[in-house]
Amino acid sequence: MKALRDALTLKRPGQTMKLGDLRLSDLMRLLQADDAPAPEYRPEYRPVDPPALPEAYQRLSVRDCRIRLRELQREAAQRASNGRSGSAESREWAGLASHYRMALVLLAGIDGEIEELALRDWREMPPPERDAIRRQIRALRTCLLPLRALALRT
Repeated sequence: MKALRDALTLKRPGQTMKLGDLRLSDLMRLLQADDAPAPEYRPEYRPVDPPALPEAYQRLSVRDCRIRLRELQREAAQRASNGRSGSAESREWAGLASHYRMALVLLAGIDGEIEELALRDWREMPPPERDAIRRQIRALRTCLLPLRALALRT
């Protein structure tokens, strides 16, 4: 490219020649003058093909993949908590204010004394109640996330 750069610079400083002023044969000659070999990549920087998926994962349906990802997500959250609480869900439930817990229990349609139910630990709830609360949280998230004007401080 140095030869091409030199050819494009005219004798007078500050003036350059346009590529359109060169003939194609001259341009090709100038480009070949600097034809340096491409650098070799170091072995550790060479791109490698991704490893093949294990046989068990190759035939998974989309639904099965989602189920497996949810299992892995829960497992990772449990490992990340280092036993400080039963799970990430327990920690988040314990972190919610009681009035928000009562609202979620009410929205989930769980029968009983709302105040008492809201004070229970996450692990003390039976799985159907937990699932109902999860469904309500997901529904609220999709409904409330787009709200911008109502969230503004005035």
